[in-house]
Amino acid sequence: MTKVLPYVFGVVLSAAAVMASADTAGQAAAPGATKVAEEAAPAAAENDEFGKLDANHDGSIDAAEAKADKALHKAFSKIAKAGKLSKADYDKWAEKHKKG
Repeated sequence: MTKVLPYVFGVVLSAAAVMASADTAGQAAAPGATKVAEEAAPAAAENDEFGKLDANHDGSIDAAEAKADKALHKAFSKIAKAGKLSKADYDKWAEKHKKG
């Protein structure tokens, strides 16, 4: 019985994955989904700025990466903790300094 259990578990997992992908294949977006996506676009643009600066995609900006933004580089030593700037700390700084 104990040898069969992992096999059964694998079969059930595989079947669930196939059913999930078949369930969503070829379906149109739900009504209103486009509007939600459009409203989320400004937030994605802000996140994209952090993503562009986080060149190695480790979830933080270091001093070398901060050089890509002149204003951020200038403020980096004052706002970074342990030589890195988190997404949350970047967002706080950008809210004050990146007003378009």
